[in-house]
Amino acid sequence: MKKTLMTIAFIFAAMIMFGQTNDAFNEITSMQPILLQVSEEVVTAETELNMEVVHLEADLLLGNDWKYMYRTLSKGWTYLAYTEGQIGMVDDMDLKVMKQNPITEEWYDVVTDTKENFGGIAVFEVTETARYAFGIKVAKYTSGWTGCHYFLLIGHAKPE
Repeated sequence: MKKTLMTIAFIFAAMIMFGQTNDAFNEITSMQPILLQVSEEVVTAETELNMEVVHLEADLLLGNDWKYMYRTLSKGWTYLAYTEGQIGMVDDMDLKVMKQNPITEEWYDVVTDTKENFGGIAVFEVTETARYAFGIKVAKYTSGWTGCHYFLLIGHAKPE
């Protein structure tokens, strides 16, 4: 069973690396388009921006409500969070980062990107280790769409 899973993982990785597609590529339910999209962003982050990617996710968004992901971030780093919706389905994505007070457990805003643009981006410094929430929302879908796949990438400068 383990060998079979490893084989499937290898084939999947090869498809992404070499751009192999099939008829399911154009299906809305396929994760292939967003995985190809995010793989380009990971390469850019790691090679051109010299970043270490510490979190990466791809999921489905429906409607216009905020979707949250939670993560503890370590002090002493300046983080970059970036999200995009699937090309051709989204015109405008929003991103907000919130920090939880460890004593009161209340949340407060750190940074919000609600500018009208294709992706949401946030750069922020973490001065104490704490729990953070990352909110992702489609502010505007491309005409005819009410759902899409998205990715969220979080990283910081590579340690020296």
